[in-house]
Amino acid sequence: MTINFLMNEDFCSAVLDSLVSNIAVLDPDGAIIYVNEPWKRYAGENGDPRLVSTGIGANYLDVCRKAEKDEPSLKEIVRSIEDVITGRIPSYFYEYPCHSPHEKRWFLMGARHLETPLTGAVFFHLDITTKKLAEEAMSRMNQELERRLEEKTSHLRKANQELQRALAEVQSLEEQLERENLALRETIKTDQTFPGIVGTSPAIRSVLSQVAQVGPTDAPVLILGETGTGKGLIAKAIHQSSTRKDKPLIQVNCAALPAQLIESELFGHEKGAYTTAYNKRIGRFELAEGTSLFLDEIGDLPLELQAKLLRVLQDHEFERIGSSRTIKVDVRVIAATNRNLVKAIAEGRFREDLWYRLSIFPITVPPLRERKDDLESLVSHFISIYNRKLGKQIKSISQRTLNALMKYDWPGNVRELENAVHRAVILSHGSELMLDAPENPAANPPEGATLEEIERRHIVNILESCQWKIEGRGGAAQRLGIHPSTLRSRMKKLGVQKPLP
Repeated sequence: MTINFLMNEDFCSAVLDSLVSNIAVLDPDGAIIYVNEPWKRYAGENGDPRLVSTGIGANYLDVCRKAEKDEPSLKEIVRSIEDVITGRIPSYFYEYPCHSPHEKRWFLMGARHLETPLTGAVFFHLDITTKKLAEEAMSRMNQELERRLEEKTSHLRKANQELQRALAEVQSLEEQLERENLALRETIKTDQTFPGIVGTSPAIRSVLSQVAQVGPTDAPVLILGETGTGKGLIAKAIHQSSTRKDKPLIQVNCAALPAQLIESELFGHEKGAYTTAYNKRIGRFELAEGTSLFLDEIGDLPLELQAKLLRVLQDHEFERIGSSRTIKVDVRVIAATNRNLVKAIAEGRFREDLWYRLSIFPITVPPLRERKDDLESLVSHFISIYNRKLGKQIKSISQRTLNALMKYDWPGNVRELENAVHRAVILSHGSELMLDAPENPAANPPEGATLEEIERRHIVNILESCQWKIEGRGGAAQRLGIHPSTLRSRMKKLGVQKPLP
C-alpha cells in the first residue's frame, strides 16, 4: 500500500510542484514530457504564458537551436544540452541572466541525464538572484572605495604643503577599506555553497568544481593531499552537496585507534565477542545507514580490515564481530589520506583492489604553496574567527607582513597558517595584526653556527622584513623587543649594515 502511494503520479507531481526550482523532463529527442508548476509560472513571466515553446509536447532542443541562430555565442551551451540528453555527459550547469524591465534576475540552469526507467534528461532552473546581487553590491562598493582612494591620491599630488595631513587621511582610508573588505568577505562567505572553504584561486575552484560534480552522486570519493590542506572540509562539502545532507556525516579517524579496536569501531561487536566485550556495540557503518561515512587516514587502515571494507563497498553488507548475521547497509563512503597509496600497494601495505574501488573519483586538495592567491583571504578568515573567540578588534594586516607570508612555503599548509594567525591574534595589540612569518628551512642557520652568527642572521632577517626601518611602529626594534639604541649597538658590533641601493 505504501509503495503504491509513493509511486502515485499525482503524488509525485504534487511533490515536484512544491519545489522552488523550475523542472522539466525531456525524452531522448528533446521533447518536453513533463513540467512542474514553477516551470509554468517561469514560462509565463518570460513571454510564453500558453507554454507554446516551453510546455509539454514542445521540443526544447529546437527552441535552444533557434536561440543559437539568433545568438551564435550559445553554441557551446546548446551542444552541452544535447550531450546531456543523449548521455554523452552525465550533467551540465550554467548560470545566466534573465532580466525584465522591472527587475534583474539570474538563474542556474542544471541538466542531468536519465537512464532508467526512461531515457532523456531532467532540467531545472534555480533563482540565484540574491547571490548575484550580493556580488554586484561588493563590486560597486570596491569601485566606490577605489574612486575615493584615487581622489585622495590626486589631492596629495596637488597640495604638497598639506602632505602630512593628506597622508594621515590616506592611512585612515586604507584602514577603512580593510575593515569594509573584511566585513564584505564575511557577508559573502555566509552565502557560499561550501561554508568553511575559503579561496577563489584556480586550484581551489577546480577542487570545488569536482565536489559539485561528484557530490550529488553516491560514488565513493578518495580525497588526497598533504597534512593540513583541509581534506576534512572537502569531505563535509561533498556530504553537504549530496542527497544525504539531511543526516549527519559520520566520521572515523583510522589512525587514531589501535588496530585491535578499529574493527569494532567500524563494524561493531556482539556481547561476549571477546574478553572485554561486555555489551553489544553498534559500529559506524550501521550508524551511517542512509548517510555518508568519512574514513580519514584510510592509508593507516590495517591490511586485514581492508578486505572487509572492500566487501562493504562492493556488496553493502558485513557482520558484527561475534555474529553470523549479515547486515545490509546503504552508506556512501568518503575516504582521505595523506599517504602515497600507490607506493603502499607496491610495498604490500594496501590492497590494490580496494584502491581501485575507492579511487573511482579521486580529488587532490592542493597544498597552500600552490594556492597562495588565497592566502590573504585565509588570513582575514582566521582573524575574524579569533577576533570573536578572543574578544580582539584586529582590523588590518600590513602589506609587508602579507609579502613575508607569501614568501614562506607553509609545509603545514592551512593548519599551520591558522595556528600562526591564532598565535599572532593573541600577541597583537591594537587594530593591526603583528605576525612574524616563519622562515623556510633553507633560511635556517647551518648546523654548527655560532651564537653570534645566529644572532646576526636573525637581526638581518628582521631588518629586511621591515625594509631596514629601525624605530617606530612596525620597526625592527619593536619586532625584536629591544630599544632602538640597543639594536644599533648590536648592529655595529655584528657588522650589520644596510646594503647600498
